[in-house]
Amino acid sequence: EDDEPGTVPDVRGLSARDAVRKLTQFHLNARLTGDGFVTTQDPAPGTPVNEDSVCRLTLARLAMKKSPGGDIAGDERRVFDEKTLDDIAHQLGNPVLQKVEAGRAIINAGEAGVLMYMPRKGRIAISAEGRVLEHVGVGGVFGEMALVDRAPRTANAVAEIDSELLAVNRQQFLELLRTKPAFGLSLLKLLGQRLQTATAQSAK
Repeated sequence: EDDEPGTVPDVRGLSARDAVRKLTQFHLNARLTGDGFVTTQDPAPGTPVNEDSVCRLTLARLAMKKSPGGDIAGDERRVFDEKTLDDIAHQLGNPVLQKVEAGRAIINAGEAGVLMYMPRKGRIAISAEGRVLEHVGVGGVFGEMALVDRAPRTANAVAEIDSELLAVNRQQFLELLRTKPAFGLSLLKLLGQRLQTATAQSAK
């Protein structure tokens, strides 16, 4: 969507340089916290503002972090193989994949969640509070918790490279759980791995 003159443009998911360049085009100033890609901005996109107003941006570094044991924390976890992904897509009617350019935000913390995503191409960084928690590639999944508890998103998701995503809504999600027990078991295993990672990071 085009940004309206006299309002704050949406720069979420952009690099610091691109965000500052876009804000400058709207005669706005930027105040940056962190580095990497923009995860949150204040005022929110679409807010009416005067020229030379300040937009505060929080950025997250899209880089892997080492765990205490030396392994890469947040490295890609493959949940589904190609055959399973093909089967899921077939059951969903082979929908058109959602294409996302590198650096663009897919999910923003605090927003309502109505879809979960399974990358068929590319790589996604999941971050919260300026820290990358996980990288999701082909065979992975993200955004599923919002379909389970219907709570607002707790993390951000930004495409690290050009990506193509299979989007699943809650009705489709529940149908997959009902008809494919292995699908649910794979998600339970993933949630357990994420909990272990979170526990290890909090113990630092």
